[in-house]
Amino acid sequence: MDSGTTTVNDFEYTVHDFNGIVGVDKEGNKHPISEEEWQKAHPEHKNIECKECAFVQDGESLFTFFVSRDLKEKATEKPVFVGKFTMPNWIGHSGFYIFRCKECGEVSVDYPHGYTDHGLMYLACCYCREKLPLEAVRDRSIYEREETHVPKLKREERIQELNEVIADVESRGVRVVTVFSEDSKRSKVGFSQFLRDYFSF
Repeated sequence: MDSGTTTVNDFEYTVHDFNGIVGVDKEGNKHPISEEEWQKAHPEHKNIECKECAFVQDGESLFTFFVSRDLKEKATEKPVFVGKFTMPNWIGHSGFYIFRCKECGEVSVDYPHGYTDHGLMYLACCYCREKLPLEAVRDRSIYEREETHVPKLKREERIQELNEVIADVESRGVRVVTVFSEDSKRSKVGFSQFLRDYFSF
């Protein structure tokens, strides 16, 4: 990256891949960013003395040392807020929630991930990786606590909204591939068939 007035945060978006980190400006020009420059602009959250969260090494440590026995015993499929935490290499923090997996029955703790192909955030079971979608009505408080967009109530509206976001991202030069979209025949043929059709192999 040139040492002029451009900083890491001035780019429209950044690409992180096996080639390293690249910043892309409004004109679509690519500028390499060193790991050192990236870390300086985005310090690890654990180093900024945040008063809202605690640092944990991993999800297992969080579950073992920060979740009470009472919460573990009373866990249901409805997620319950445990607290805000940060982990190694994170530049922010997130709320973590305890829930009982409807698929395997184990009690798990996770932070909201986004998004499913239906426009919902989700929690993932740490045992079987089953996704627990966070519903717009039932889990509204989670979206609000995480200060993120609350999805539309109707599935069709969420899909429309997600398609608009994808179109916006693609208009900036980033290719987005959704494998199982609602408005596509791909959802009926399966992933391997989709790959054959899409990549012609």
